[in-house]
Amino acid sequence: MDAAPGKEITLPRSDDSVHPITGPAQDVANESERVRIAPRAIVYMAAEIAADTEESGADWLQAAPPTVKTYLSSLSRSERIAFFTIFHSAGFSYWGEPRWQVEQDGTRYDGAMAWLICLSKDKAWLSSSFLKNLSEEKWQSLVQGCEGVTIPLSAQRLLLLQQLAPKLDQFKALIENKATITSAKDSDTGAVNSGASGATSALGLAFHIAANLPGFNDCSHYRGLKLPFLKRAQLLASDLNEVFAAENNPLVDLDQLTAFADYKIPQLLREKEILVYDEELARTIDNKEEIAPGSQAEIEIRANTIIVVEKLRLELLRARLEYDARTIDAKLWRAAQKLDKAMAKPYHRCRTINY
Repeated sequence: MDAAPGKEITLPRSDDSVHPITGPAQDVANESERVRIAPRAIVYMAAEIAADTEESGADWLQAAPPTVKTYLSSLSRSERIAFFTIFHSAGFSYWGEPRWQVEQDGTRYDGAMAWLICLSKDKAWLSSSFLKNLSEEKWQSLVQGCEGVTIPLSAQRLLLLQQLAPKLDQFKALIENKATITSAKDSDTGAVNSGASGATSALGLAFHIAANLPGFNDCSHYRGLKLPFLKRAQLLASDLNEVFAAENNPLVDLDQLTAFADYKIPQLLREKEILVYDEELARTIDNKEEIAPGSQAEIEIRANTIIVVEKLRLELLRARLEYDARTIDAKLWRAAQKLDKAMAKPYHRCRTINY
């Protein structure tokens, strides 16, 4: 890298920027008391990303089990849209002890991979009528884990899928017709990010999802500041882009999507000594104690994660490497999956439907 090690990269404050997520995230990072970013470590992590030639692209599904990839390739355009929408509607908070796992072909999978396997067992999942009539008994049988372990937040996931049922067909029609969505809108800020004329903005789609589909409105408040994280809404927009990209008709403004702030990427960033927690927070996380959703610590972890990815993007740009935030996020997420679970510092535990 040709940047001076340790030199701070400053991002614009929200009052200087139209971006509705990174702007307030930077404001939170500026005021953070429990979480800080180590600038020198940013440079070293950027160098690791630059040297990574094993995997590329923003498609996190590259890591999916082979059977899931085969299943996805068999789906029609409409079915793929339904699959991604249903997956992300209930795709969150997989951690717990004992760990929820499912087995396929002699291999055990957990987390998002396990949910992918459950959802890819039967195309009946992709019907709004199936979701409408999904009983608790049927749901439990479909997501039954090894040794009878129940998927975390089981009741909340079922409710969200039932609430999605009357909205799914309308949303699919919107996406299939690639209706023009040119702005990311928030009830407080109005139009904040515009796509090219007549094109569908990825960030605008994420805000549309957050406003119109149940459970996607992932926003927090920090000292009077509203901060939309929209982790699952942005990830759904990114995955839906794969449908359009296959037809050479991608969404626009993909580079406006931010990091998808969850619990795995902060774990990696802490392991790499990029995110530094205060003594009390570090002890809480190391002891695997839960932190409350919407708490100061949780918001600061997520906001600083978004800003780290933006700083990594700028550091890579200095080296003439153009990666958008979602591509960097995918690389970090894949790296986080490879951490030695016995040796790595724990991830923060926050029981929430947001991630």
